[in-house]
Amino acid sequence: MHRIRSCVLALAASLATIPFAWAQDRPPQGGQPVAFESVQPGGASVALRGALYKPEGPAKGAVVLMHGSSGWSDAREGQYGRQFSAAGFTVLAVDSFGPRGIGGTAEDQTKLGVTDQARDAFAARKYLVSVGAAPERLAVMGFSRGAMVALRAADRTWLPSETERFALAIPFYP
Repeated sequence: MHRIRSCVLALAASLATIPFAWAQDRPPQGGQPVAFESVQPGGASVALRGALYKPEGPAKGAVVLMHGSSGWSDAREGQYGRQFSAAGFTVLAVDSFGPRGIGGTAEDQTKLGVTDQARDAFAARKYLVSVGAAPERLAVMGFSRGAMVALRAADRTWLPSETERFALAIPFYP
């Protein structure tokens, strides 16, 4: 039984990656394009872009979506943005790579530090609060490298200067 379950899980995991091949360069669809600043070490800032998804009624909470090494995509961040907003949550999918001229970090993780991307998550949190999201109902969710970002954003020993933290971190396959 354990072997069958392992095979089914492996198959499901491999099938889950199929949509990503065609959607790698396609940004999330259906959200409102937004821009916000992420302050980096030394005071320099990066103008980030995002896709903002809003629920039809009052929001139950908000989620910051952080992409993995391949960058953001409609098949992942777009899908979660649409599904969560349909369930009543405000969602901000963040593009940490495009504004920095990075296509991806799968081959070279040093192109952008995970801590820099965590700063982007906190900047997205500040943006959401500025447009009315309840700070006590804000989550950060990430995929692969983005999951590492979510874990670091949840760890109060990382970036201790960020005193306003997320209420929940949801890391997928860190």
